[in-house]
Formats: sequence, structure tokens, C-alpha cells
Amino acid sequence: MAHRLTKLRCCLLSAGLMFCCGCNSSTDQCDGLGSVGNAFRVTKIHFQRSFTRIQKGNPAAKEPPGIVACVQLRDQFDDPIKALGMFRFEIYRYRSAVSDPRGERFTVNGKQEFDLTEVKKNQKCWDSITRSYHLDLKLPPGVAKLKKNQKMVLQVTFSMDSEYRLRDILTLDLKSD
Repeated sequence: MAHRLTKLRCCLLSAGLMFCCGCNSSTDQCDGLGSVGNAFRVTKIHFQRSFTRIQKGNPAAKEPPGIVACVQLRDQFDDPIKALGMFRFEIYRYRSAVSDPRGERFTVNGKQEFDLTEVKKNQKCWDSITRSYHLDLKLPPGVAKLKKNQKMVLQVTFSMDSEYRLRDILTLDLKSD
């Protein structure tokens, strides 16, 4: 029992020291960064492959088909995080049997951007269950002309400033009815 109390005291003391190291004693405000710098900067972006999908749309409700893109940002500890920035999606035709499957980019709706630098817009796109951003993309008109069971390539680029970009690519199957 005494051993457990000693461990508990050590943990509490460590937590207290970590909290104090992140505080600025001159202003009495805590920025949570301490002397380490910004430990929670976005280091990865990736599609949530299970949740990114093509939606058929609802002709009765005049909803066109589209893509629900589910994108997750991760920090240096590989944990999902929120961040203010720009998301750019590009939709390409699929090229098989090559190392880079991106073919020609669709001209209409082939490039779509989402400015999530404002907190309200950012929060509106955030899904707390999947801990990722859900963004609705318009489907290029040329996709309807593709044969069933073909593929297309979806690319996302996240940027926080002009010099910091992260990218991921996903191949989507066009399912037959």
C-alpha cells in the first residue's frame, strides 16, 4: 500500500512540474507549450478510407451525387487533432499499372478548395466521433460517363501557410448499382 502511495505522489509531483513548466510566470498565463515549442503541429494528413465514399444523391430531393471526404490530421504523436488551414481536393482519372495512378485532372469540379482558417467554419466540418473533417465535394460531370466499376483518384492537400503542405491520395471505386 505504501508503495502505491509513493507512486501516486511521484505522478502528482511530475504532473505539477509539467504544468508549471508550461506557464509564463511574468503574466500568470499558461500557453501549454513550455520550452518545447509547438508540440502539437500537424505532421500528417490522411483519408479515413472507411468513411470517404461516393454518395449517389437523391433526385427526388434534387441532391446531386457527390463525394464525402473524411480527412484526419495527426500530430507528431500520431494523434488526431484540429487545425486551422486550407484543404484543396483534386479529382483525377485513374491510370492503371503505373506507380502514380493520377491521370488527367477533371476540368469541372476537378479542383475544390475549403478555407477552414476561421474557427466557426472549421468547427462546422469537424466530426468528433471520427475525430476528422467531413467535407462534401461535388462530383465531376465526366464521372457519370465512366464505366461502372472503374476508379478515380482523390488527392487532398492541407496547408497552414505557403511553405507548409501535407498531402494524401486515395483511389475510389465507382461502384455499380
